[in-house]
Amino acid sequence: RRQSAQDLKWDEQNIKETFHPKNKDYGFMIVDEPKTPYNYDTKTDPGGVSAQALAEKIQSATTMQPSALTPAVLVTEDQKKAEEAARAEKHRLFEERRKKHYRMERFGAPEDPVGADDDDDDD
Repeated sequence: RRQSAQDLKWDEQNIKETFHPKNKDYGFMIVDEPKTPYNYDTKTDPGGVSAQALAEKIQSATTMQPSALTPAVLVTEDQKKAEEAARAEKHRLFEERRKKHYRMERFGAPEDPVGADDDDDDD
């Protein structure tokens, strides 16, 4: 059965009484607390930096080279060659151990499991 618009009726007076009374508490909480006081100490916090002091700091910062770009320790060519040789030896040992680990010919070829030929279903 299909309902028409005439079957649906709203009791507007009941809605107003239920949802719009003047003294109804909707659960909103009002906190009656004063703001937390904060006293600024003008002796230690003067309130800002002068434009002249800021300009001087910016100028000194732009002329300096960042510490990340300056090498802390100078490395000689002999040290570089020694490090490269150590890396090459470490890599050679790694390759040797990897080949030894994956050398499977000593175990023989893997056997076919029983029933492996059942995949050819031409029925």
